[in-house]
Amino acid sequence: MENVEGKIVVVTGASSGLGAETARYLVRAGAKVALGARRKDKLDALVEELGADNAFAAQVDVTDREALAAFVTATRDTYGRIDVMLHNAGVMPFCPAGGKPP
Repeated sequence: MENVEGKIVVVTGASSGLGAETARYLVRAGAKVALGARRKDKLDALVEELGADNAFAAQVDVTDREALAAFVTATRDTYGRIDVMLHNAGVMPFCPAGGKPP
């Protein structure tokens, strides 16, 4: 990723894995990040790691349209704009190994 310095990036699924690592990379590259995921405790720990000047977090379930809209609004209220939306959160139906999803 190039030219992210000063950009505002929304990252869903940011509480762990690729989302958290992407947020770390973006902050090191000079971006500010809005972190969304269901696990608020993990988001709060990541904000503490990245610094409150570089990141803020909101608990959000991406399957809830209103919650996602509120997250976008909170990001705009916090940073004034959004430059990039990175939808990393996944939705996976639970099913037995080898079975078909419901």
